[in-house]
Amino acid sequence: MSVPKVSLDIAAHRRQGIEPVAIGNALPSFSVRLTSAMGSSVVSAVATTPFDVVKTRLQVFDRATSCAFSSSVRFQHVVCCQPTSNGSLFLGANPRPSAYRMMACIVKNEGLTSLWRGTGYAMLTSLPSVGIYLTCYEQLKHHLQARMEKGKYFAPIVAGSVSRTLAVVMTNPLELVRTQIMAQRGTSRGNAGGRVLMSQAMQSGGVLSLWRGVIPTLYRDVPFSATYWLVAEMSRDSLARIASASDILWVNLASGMIAGSAAALLTHPFDVIKTRIQVEITHGIKEETDMKTLSILRRMIQAEGWVSLWGGVGPRVLKVAPSCAIVLGTYEMLKYVWAEGR
Repeated sequence: MSVPKVSLDIAAHRRQGIEPVAIGNALPSFSVRLTSAMGSSVVSAVATTPFDVVKTRLQVFDRATSCAFSSSVRFQHVVCCQPTSNGSLFLGANPRPSAYRMMACIVKNEGLTSLWRGTGYAMLTSLPSVGIYLTCYEQLKHHLQARMEKGKYFAPIVAGSVSRTLAVVMTNPLELVRTQIMAQRGTSRGNAGGRVLMSQAMQSGGVLSLWRGVIPTLYRDVPFSATYWLVAEMSRDSLARIASASDILWVNLASGMIAGSAAALLTHPFDVIKTRIQVEITHGIKEETDMKTLSILRRMIQAEGWVSLWGGVGPRVLKVAPSCAIVLGTYEMLKYVWAEGR
């Protein structure tokens, strides 16, 4: 991607007295920030959904249960990827497959387009989520840094945590449906749609069930956001010092990649728990077992071992790292370009 040097040159910004960690130190208008955030979220959703689908399938893969097509299967909709003598990739009670085998299984049995299952809901979720998240983050960070002498790195932690909490609470019903759609196996024609899944969730536990999984999501996303923005701001500072006469677009892309990887690794166990809770809601398990976060955690460790908490970590990092890079880089670039065009 080529961006005019005159607009994104770090040295030029330094000569103008503008801090190079972002494209412009002055806070852009709300409409510019919101439009930039929504544009970056669409690009990210389309580019990274396949990794999210594979990650979700791996997280709900239960090696202690059968994956045959019987009504007694706990995760009946999950693809279990193991080759058999007749070419089928469906087997029961097998070891957890690798990310590559899971992806190959999905493509062979459901088609290549199945890797983009849930993309529509990913966009519906990410548009308001990223819009709320980035605009609130930047506004709050700007406010805190203006009032704190030593708030350079403290402000991103607080701003990231608060803005992410708001985004999670407001978009959890869409995230619930998106997770369930990505966990389904088979062709999309034979699977339940978003409205059906939402209706099933409400019948199972009422309106509040649409916020099922919000607590482990907050356990995951609040420390994720705090870690991400701290590392991202530090990375942008460090990289900008050595990126003389270079586009700061690449500084933001690299910073997003580094920060996203670190935050994803740190918070992955809570992502696994969140996925289990949100998938199980449509299978009647709510009435049979305790669905609290710590209870789920204990049961997973007892039944499947500590390794179950890291199921799908590879695909998640492969999804989160480029997603963070795309969102941060695209957001900063669009924010600058649209602000300049006004």
